[in-house]
Amino acid sequence: MPPKGLTEKLKKSVPDMTTVLERCVNRLEWERSQEQARQKAEDEIEQERVHMAMTDWHDFVVVETMDFADDEDEELPPPMTIEEVIRRSKVTAMEEDIVEPGKEVEMEMDEEEAHLVEEGMRAASLEDNDDEVRNEIRVTEDPEPPMRIVKNWKRPEDRIPAERDPTKFVVSPITGELIPISEMSEHMR
Repeated sequence: MPPKGLTEKLKKSVPDMTTVLERCVNRLEWERSQEQARQKAEDEIEQERVHMAMTDWHDFVVVETMDFADDEDEELPPPMTIEEVIRRSKVTAMEEDIVEPGKEVEMEMDEEEAHLVEEGMRAASLEDNDDEVRNEIRVTEDPEPPMRIVKNWKRPEDRIPAERDPTKFVVSPITGELIPISEMSEHMR
């Protein structure tokens, strides 16, 4: 027994053959698209299987194992959502951008950063007071490093070949240069 509406639908479509043909073409296209989707899914599964088969699982080495205690994560805060992370980063960026004029901000700096800040401050004030700052910079420049005095110095041509013995030299850990062992002991003091 066919469903109730099917016989009436067939009787209406018999005189008009183009609608029957269109319905057949639509059904054929739908079946082809379903077959393509099924084939694509099978290809992906096969590709994953081949990839897993190509992996040499015996080539891996356990470097370290980490043990987590069950009560370890009780003190941790709950994880943040991506929206909370974005909101928090925007708030900190805005706080960093907004600094009231005349208000000093406390920061921890090492000596190099402090030196760079001083130079930047001098350069900024240089635009305001060209002549005064130029004189100040000349006065505050570091003097040349002290000279190194070498006792018993000889010209390289006059040195005995035994002094050039490679076993008496060491590579400096700081500069990477060859340094005589006798000078290395002086540097280490």
